[in-house]
Amino acid sequence: MNNDYNQSDQKLRSVAERLNVFQDLEGREEVFDQLSRDLTNNLFILLRAAGLYDLENQALDQSFSSLLSSISGLYDLMKSPIAIRLNDGNFFVNRRLVKVDFSTFQNTRYLIKIFNFLDVNELSFKPEIKRSDLKYFLTTFVRIVREKKNNFLDIKLPNIEARKLNIGEIHP
Repeated sequence: MNNDYNQSDQKLRSVAERLNVFQDLEGREEVFDQLSRDLTNNLFILLRAAGLYDLENQALDQSFSSLLSSISGLYDLMKSPIAIRLNDGNFFVNRRLVKVDFSTFQNTRYLIKIFNFLDVNELSFKPEIKRSDLKYFLTTFVRIVREKKNNFLDIKLPNIEARKLNIGEIHP
């Protein structure tokens, strides 16, 4: 009986730790909101640009830098890997709703289509992500779009994890 109580207590503590993300931004919600919008916009812009330009083109330099800056800023704020998740037509960054403005709203409509095409609903970025990791990610993305087969779930991406989670499922 005592063992069952301890296991239940451990499960509750685990859930509480996972939900702690909602209380760790006291006084910094506006910074988070802007960074999460930036992440969403910069991800879309980079994916769109990858379809238009060669990945070595200097036109992508600013897009690479902007996305890496968004990830880094969010990591500095959250102190955990950064995950952007699509759930019921909305994007969430580390389980917090991305509060969209007009330009973000426009970009999220297309980003939703990209996530659906790739059959993923979450991308997680480790803090040590580099430009070369994003380049591999984009190379894979372009290949999948052009060949219209495979998806990110079949491919090991450095410092990026693509997932297809079920509704209500929380990834550790």
